[in-house]
Amino acid sequence: EENEHVVNSALDALGRDELKKFFYNNFVDNMRDIVDEISKDMIIPKDYIDFLINFYTESFASLLIDWIRNRAERDKEKYIKYISLTLFESIRPDLERAHEKFKHKN
Repeated sequence: EENEHVVNSALDALGRDELKKFFYNNFVDNMRDIVDEISKDMIIPKDYIDFLINFYTESFASLLIDWIRNRAERDKEKYIKYISLTLFESIRPDLERAHEKFKHKN
């Protein structure tokens, strides 16, 4: 919040796409670590793992930009809670469903 001007200036200077690319590049490895840890004993095709990592990373990056643009309208704590709930409570079930679907396909 104390750097609001800097963040808004970066968004204006870089544009939405470049800032989203910046966020994506900074989050994709973290998302891969999370997914890899959860799925380590599961049988899931690599291309589905890559799809899921991309899906969640793109979503997270877009949500951050939305929050920057609309922070006056967003309750910060609620927004963080919703992102955490959605992100961290849905990855495991997604991977478990994929494991069930693909474990007999070998």
